[in-house]
Amino acid sequence: MPTGSFTPIRPNVSLAAVKSLTAPTPPSVTVQPLIIPEVDLIVKGQPVAGPLNVVYSTSPLSARDDDGTFYYVKGEDDPLIVLAEVLGHILAGFVEIPVPQYAVGRFGKKGAPVFASAVVEDAVRDVSGWVKKKKVKNWDVLPRVIALDVWLANNDRNMGNLLGRAVPEDDDGHIELIAIDFEKSATVRKKAPMIEIATMTPKAFWPRDELGKLCKSTLKWDAGIMQRFDGITDGQIEQAVSASVAAVGHPDADGRDNIAHVLKKRRNNLAKLVHEVWN
Repeated sequence: MPTGSFTPIRPNVSLAAVKSLTAPTPPSVTVQPLIIPEVDLIVKGQPVAGPLNVVYSTSPLSARDDDGTFYYVKGEDDPLIVLAEVLGHILAGFVEIPVPQYAVGRFGKKGAPVFASAVVEDAVRDVSGWVKKKKVKNWDVLPRVIALDVWLANNDRNMGNLLGRAVPEDDDGHIELIAIDFEKSATVRKKAPMIEIATMTPKAFWPRDELGKLCKSTLKWDAGIMQRFDGITDGQIEQAVSASVAAVGHPDADGRDNIAHVLKKRRNNLAKLVHEVWN
């Protein structure tokens, strides 16, 4: 396991760079307006390298805004990547899964939208050592991440799309996990998600490779995992989809309603779906 001293992760986002931001509404609270943050990006940097033995399929780039805030950006050539990331991050907030600060960015006023994830200072990029030794303070977040991936039909969860932040008050070197990367969510990316997702086996949504093996050997199915998801209303789903589409756009005029419909149907059956994936 990696050793050394750690600095807590603090997303480096300046308030001046964010035009408007309302945090996702928790499931137990009346739905409030959702406004996706927007940032103007002025510098497009180099491709971002993944952790050891991890290659990012969408080649994210480094970027910054005129306040000097740095981001990882993706999806300039594919608005559905941007939409999947924005929606995934909103829904993660609904079920209290930590994610980085995020925004929809543009290079110039007429630039295509990109998903902009604020660079997390001193992030642990390879969390495998901590996960293997169960030195993760928010261990309960992993089952919720799996359940969220099942809901979104995201089949790309692996050790490379989890970050870690140090727990400064913990002398034993524990970290807290942060989830990233929802770009493969079939609920957004497929043209006919109800049909196409049905052809994907439940195991497709279980974490891949090393992370999947570790989760299988260390996590137990517990129906209580679903409590946070059960409180999410149709109104919250519709609002999350509408806000995401308004910020990013959608090439299909019916896409917004289609995504919301699929998410509602999967939410209604989520406990059964997660149980199938788990077993």
